[in-house]
Formats: sequence, C-alpha cells, structure tokens
Amino acid sequence: MAKKGKKHKKKKDKKGRDIKDDESVESVKSDTSIGGGGIVQHFEEPFFILSIFAFIIAIARPFFGSGWIAKCLVFILFILGFLSIYFIYLYSKSEKKNYQFFMVPILIFFTALFAWWAYERLSKLDPDFFGARDFSTFSIFFGISTLFYVLWMHKILKLGSAAISVLFLSTLIIHLTPAFTPSYAHWSGKYLAALDPYYYYRHAKTIVETGYVPERETLIYPTSPPDFSESSFMVSVLMGSLSTILTQFGISVHDVAMLYPGVFSAFTIILFYLLLRDLFWDMRPYNYATALLGAFMLMLNPSFAAKAIATNCEDDTLGMFLLVSSFLLFVISFRRKSIILSLLAGFSFLLLKMSWAGYAYAITVFGIFGVFYAIINFIHKKNCVEHIPYFVIPILMSLLYPLILHARGGIPRFVMPSQLFLFPFGGVLLVSFFLEMIRNYMSGKIEIKERRMEDRLENLIQRYVFPIGIALLLVTAYYLFIVIGPDSVINYALKLVKGAKQREIIGMTTAEQRELCSSFNLECLKGPLMNHFGLGMIFGVGMIPVLIYFMFFKRSLGAT
Repeated sequence: MAKKGKKHKKKKDKKGRDIKDDESVESVKSDTSIGGGGIVQHFEEPFFILSIFAFIIAIARPFFGSGWIAKCLVFILFILGFLSIYFIYLYSKSEKKNYQFFMVPILIFFTALFAWWAYERLSKLDPDFFGARDFSTFSIFFGISTLFYVLWMHKILKLGSAAISVLFLSTLIIHLTPAFTPSYAHWSGKYLAALDPYYYYRHAKTIVETGYVPERETLIYPTSPPDFSESSFMVSVLMGSLSTILTQFGISVHDVAMLYPGVFSAFTIILFYLLLRDLFWDMRPYNYATALLGAFMLMLNPSFAAKAIATNCEDDTLGMFLLVSSFLLFVISFRRKSIILSLLAGFSFLLLKMSWAGYAYAITVFGIFGVFYAIINFIHKKNCVEHIPYFVIPILMSLLYPLILHARGGIPRFVMPSQLFLFPFGGVLLVSFFLEMIRNYMSGKIEIKERRMEDRLENLIQRYVFPIGIALLLVTAYYLFIVIGPDSVINYALKLVKGAKQREIIGMTTAEQRELCSSFNLECLKGPLMNHFGLGMIFGVGMIPVLIYFMFFKRSLGAT
C-alpha cells in the first residue's frame, strides 16, 4: 500500500500572503519596518530627511533674529510637520502601518510651535529677549529629539543610546544658552552671573598667572590676608587647568568660567541616568524608564538649572557632578561586590570633600541608606553587615583630604570630623552590627563560598560580628556619655527637628540662609518648594509611600 505523503502546509504572514520556503520571516517583517540597509537607503526614506531638515532649521533659526528669513524657516518647519502626516497617510495606504511614525509629526510640530513663539517674542514693539531665547532653546530640544527618535526608528541607534544622546545634547544646549550672544542681544552671554562666580574666576585666573594655588586671600584682604591653605578651591584649580590646556585654541580663563558649568551639567545628567538605572537594577527593564524620566526631570529642575548653568562658575556644579559620581560608584561596587570599585568611589568622595561643602549632606544621605538597608535585611533575615565594607572604604578615604589641603612645606593636620559626619557614619556601623548580632543569635551565621577576596572579607566580618558589635557599643556609649554628654545629644536632636534660626545680620542677608518654608505643609509644597524644585518635588513626595512599601514588603532598595 502506497504511503500517503504529508500535505505541505503553506506558511502565511499576518496579511495572509504566502511565505516561500526560502523567504525569511525577517524579509516579511521588513515590509512594515524602515530599519536596516545602507546609508543611501536611509536617505531614500522621507522621515529620515524630514528629521534632518527639522533639526538643522531648529539650530539655524535663532541666528536670524526676527527677520523675514527667520519667519520663512518657521513656516518651513510647519510644512515639514504636514509633510510627515502626508507620508504617514501614504504608508497606511500601502499597508505599511507602523505606529512609531505618529511620533514624528508631533515632535516636528512642537519644534515649529516653540520656534514660532520665539519669533513672536522678538517681533513685538517691546521685544522679550529672554523669552525668545528660552523658546528657541526648547525648539532646539524638540529638534534634537526628532532627529534621534528617527535614528532609533531606523535602527541606526539603539533606544538606550538615542535616549542618552538626547539627554546629553539637550542638557548641553539648555544649560549653555546663557553663554550665547544672539544678534538681537549683543550684551547677553558676556559676563558672569553674580559675585560668587566672579570670586572663583579670580582665583582661577590667579592660579594660571602665578602657577600655584593661593595660600592667603590677598585679593580681598591685601593688608592682612587670612590663611587659605586648607580651603577648598578645586573648582578654581579645575578651571585654571582647563584653560592652561585650551589656551592653545584661543580659549581664555573667562571662557572656561563661562562654559564649564553648562558642560559639567550635561555629564551630571548622564551620571544621574546611570545611577538610577543601576540603583533599580533588580526591576529591569522598568529601571530604564525610571532612569530616563528621572534624568529629564533633573535636567528641567529649576534648582539644578540655577546652579549648573553657564556663567555661574561656582563650586556647586562640580560638587553635584562628584556627588552623583560617588553615589554611582558606590552602587556599582556594592552590587558587584568589588573592592576596586569601592576604592574608586572613595577617590570620588575625596574629590567631593575637597570641592564642595555639600559633602556633609552626601554623608547624611549615605548614612540613611546604610541604616535602612540594615533594617530591611534584618526583617528578611539577611546579612545586615554585607554592605559595611563598601560603605566604610569610600568614607574613610574621603578623610585623607589633609594630605592635599595643607600649607606648602607644612605637616597635614587631621582634625576630628563634625557631628554631622560622626552621627550618620557611626549610626550605620552601630545599627548594622547590633541588628546582625541579634539575627546571628536567632538564626546563626551566614557564610558564603570564598571565591574572591570580597567573599573572604564578608565571612571574616561574620566570624567576628560579636566582638566588633560589642566594641562599637562601648565606643558609642563612651562618646555619647563621656565625650559630648547626654545634654549635647538632646540639644543636637532638637536642633535638627526644629531647625536652625539665623539671627546674625550676615546670615539674614545671605541667599543660602533664607528658609524656603517655616513648616512643611500643603501651601509650602504648592508654593516655594514647587517653584524651587519643580514637578519633581510633588512626584518625589508621592513616591515616598510607594518606596516604603517596596522596601519593607519586597526587600527592594534598588541595588540589592
């Protein structure tokens, strides 16, 4: 009996068309995709051409002010938007449906609208120069977004690479805008923002001219200059060093002082994106969306923009850059259990200590993280001291700053850190080891396989957790009850809760000493805090209960 042959079932695509055996699935998918191919094929695709023209026009339009050329360029942008809609219609008729196309006209129309508003601000009888500048900046921002969105759509760039490129270039444009001198405002972009930036600029210029960091303040007090040998002038050293390198290209110290904050703000945004991505690594792929949203919110944050912006060459920009880099290196070193990366985090903390007074607040945040991590591990019966090596190494390295900040020919002078440093640092050690002693007594030791040096260190701490914990309890009791006394501890706690009241005339007239709110309430949140920190403030406050839920019920603090 003849064996019946199997009837070959033809494969069909989503549209019901037959797929031949030698035809790959990817070739059918390419009917609805515009990615792949050489550079010539990309230029044959209309959205690619439209995005390039939109980007170029957005960049070029501010240079023409309020003339007829600027008006024509705005008109061309609107035409490009309508053309993109027309091409979407043509693609839909040819059954090439791709919902990614719809974002292109939206971005182009936003580019055109902001360009039109900028032109209108300049066309008034009383031109609004700053408003026109701001609208032009956002027009360029949407032009950049259009270009890189299409580059991702064409599979020239991956989504992450396109997002980081938009973040970096947009921050660079937005934060460098005050240093730009348009034709309609010849006085703009030529001077530093205030007296404090000028102070750091003068020290940078002195370093370049004399070749050394000043040890006495002769610029303000020429007759009786105070000692500056232990002061932090890292930002002035940075500006002086950059200008020495770039002077061959005709870039002066003043040019560096004008531009350095805007450039470093862009790098800070990228580091912040990487920090959020790694901090919430256990929630991937949603951590990428979190990182992107957080970075954009920081880029447009009024408080960040006021400090990290061109013409404002204070130490805040460098400090925020080093702050984010220190946290990023700590998170990576802890997640990968790497002593080498922890040493790099310590070097970053050391630079932060020598650059910015905000170092003390970084230690406070660091300490809060360490305490919460120990508590959460205790609740879930995990090792409460596994983070201690990666917490201690960076902080101890930051205390080595007297090796650099001391008088020439003098001996480094190490001093006792302030209570703002000791309480967070000691609190993490005390809470972590105390909880680990309790957990160890109830559940036993947790030892891991010793594959690396970091594993041996973790097991070593586990073996001696009781002696270390008891020693910490004794040292803490001696410091609190003998060295500073219980009344000092109570007064310090009350001061933190009630807040410091500034009564001196200098403090009352200094911008940094002015309080935003006398108390935290809804009016304060909607008013000063909203104006100072933007929408990120409301979003952050709303996320506190969500993060608390994840911490205590999901054991998720990010890099865990």
